Amino acid sequence: MVLGRGPLSIEWEAVHEVYEPPTSFVEAQVRGPFRRWRHRHLVLPDSGGARLRDELEYELPGGILAPLLDLVPRPFLVRMFAHRHAITRHAVSAISPVWSAST
Repeated sequence: MVLGRGPLSIEWEAVHEVYEPPTSFVEAQVRGPFRRWRHRHLVLPDSGGARLRDELEYELPGGILAPLLDLVPRPFLVRMFAHRHAITRHAVSAISPVWSAST
């Protein structure tokens, strides 16, 4: 996957490390913008239905400046996961109205 456009674009490659259907899978960055990235997708029982939960561990490059640099991707990540959950909720609600998505 390529993030961005033109000279500011960055290639991002991740692999699935763990696959445990139907409850979870884990992907980790092989190369990309993060020093470390691990994303666990969980499908959890919830009031007779299911709930999507994301567990995200990441580390930015930049050494002691990394916490300051985190101000850039964090709002993007929050919006990205909210968007993904909305799409998932919409797609699954046509099949099962008891699905909810949370981070």
